[in-house]
Amino acid sequence: MVQTITRLDIIRELCRRSLWDFLDFVRIPDPPPAGTGVVAFEKWPHILRLHEAVEATVPGGVLPVLKARKLGVTSYFEGRFLHQAQFRPGAFLPSLSQGELEARKFIADCRFIWEHLPDHLRAEAKVDNSEVLSFVKGGTIQAFPATAKAGRSYTGTEILFDEADFHESFEASYNALLPLIQDTGGKLFAVSTANPDTVDSTFRQVYRRAPARFFLGYFARPGRTEATYETSRALASDDARFEKENPRSEEEALA
Repeated sequence: MVQTITRLDIIRELCRRSLWDFLDFVRIPDPPPAGTGVVAFEKWPHILRLHEAVEATVPGGVLPVLKARKLGVTSYFEGRFLHQAQFRPGAFLPSLSQGELEARKFIADCRFIWEHLPDHLRAEAKVDNSEVLSFVKGGTIQAFPATAKAGRSYTGTEILFDEADFHESFEASYNALLPLIQDTGGKLFAVSTANPDTVDSTFRQVYRRAPARFFLGYFARPGRTEATYETSRALASDDARFEKENPRSEEEALA
């Protein structure tokens, strides 16, 4: 009997093979009053460059990402982790966030993306709670608040440190998890804006020493101009903090 292949079957297979195609179907929260509740994820040029850098990270390798705020980077990793959890059987994808609330938000955002996928791309969930999202024929996303022990007894397919420069135990947890990805051929991504309350943090030392690293400044996001920068800066109460949150260059972020 000849099996009929539909257009939806082709789209699903393309999305299974390619995260970049899958991202066309990703919807993310866009809360009011400025937003409408849900919006399509934007594949901006800097997101393509980030995606290429992430894909180019060697098995067992680390990619530190230093960035300005509100560039869609966390949303990219949420979409990436959901894609792998749905289509890569056995994948384990731990995300370490600054605290418990941030960890739960990461899972909540992944769930939001999953719930807003079209039916032909939405896998069957196996575990769905505030800390874990896993799929019947796929893998698992698990969120941890950042502690020295978080995730160290697991083996990660890909590991994300979100806002790593704000983790009190980043040095301990980074050194504990690094051998896991080196032994298994996984990847580790440490992503953060610069913490204005630290001078020379472990995250920034890791960033400086990394053979591969990635920077995204304030102007990476389309629509931002010198005028928007100066307007926002004029409203800030602390110039030094504003520059760390919105660096225009790698040097400014690391200063």
